[in-house]
Amino acid sequence: MLLRAADLPALSRTMMLLKGISAREVFAQEPELRLSMAALSFWQKKYGWRLLAEEELPVVRRYIQTQLDRPLRH
Repeated sequence: MLLRAADLPALSRTMMLLKGISAREVFAQEPELRLSMAALSFWQKKYGWRLLAEEELPVVRRYIQTQLDRPLRH
C-alpha cells in the first residue's frame, strides 16, 4: 500500500482508521472468523513504513500494480 501523509501523526491516524474499518468489515462479512481467532485483534499492533524520495514513487507504484503478476513465494 502506498500512502501519502503530512506527517507521522497523520500516518498513524490513517493506519488506525484503515485497520479498524477493514477489520470491522471483515468481521461483518465473516462473523464466524471472530469466534475462531485466538487473537483479540484482527491486525497486528504495529505497521511498517518507509519514507520514499519523489523519484522512487514510479518504481514503487509499478511494483504494487504488478503484484498479482508475480508468483507467490512461501
